[in-house]
This record gives sequence, structure tokens and C-alpha cells, in this order.
Amino acid sequence: MKLRSYRKKIGISQLEAAKQLGVTIDVYKSWEYNIRIPRAKNMNEITSWSLGEVTPNDFYLAERK
Repeated sequence: MKLRSYRKKIGISQLEAAKQLGVTIDVYKSWEYNIRIPRAKNMNEITSWSLGEVTPNDFYLAERK
């Protein structure tokens, strides 16, 4: 599942998601819009935060712009 889809599924804003993950809104947006791929530590946090619904493959398999 894509990061954005999961965030919308749980009904929170990008700012709230960024706060929950301990990153700035700009960093979070760069992940959600596939501008940057999270570092390994952040990927582990995202996977835990999303209860396994967002995985590293969701970032690597995303179409890069």
C-alpha cells in the first residue's frame, strides 16, 4: 500500500503523519510524492507505524517521476 493511501485510510493529515513518524512535513511529503526514498531506519518506522501495510517495496516499486 502506498504511504498516501495508508494515511488517507486512517484519516490523518500529512502534518500529523509527519509528527507521528518524527520527521518534518517536507521530509514526509518527499516520501509521499516519491521524490525521495526513506532511509532504512525510517522505512522500519513506517512499516511499524502502518502495522505492516506500507513496506519498503512500496517505495522501490513506485514509478519515479
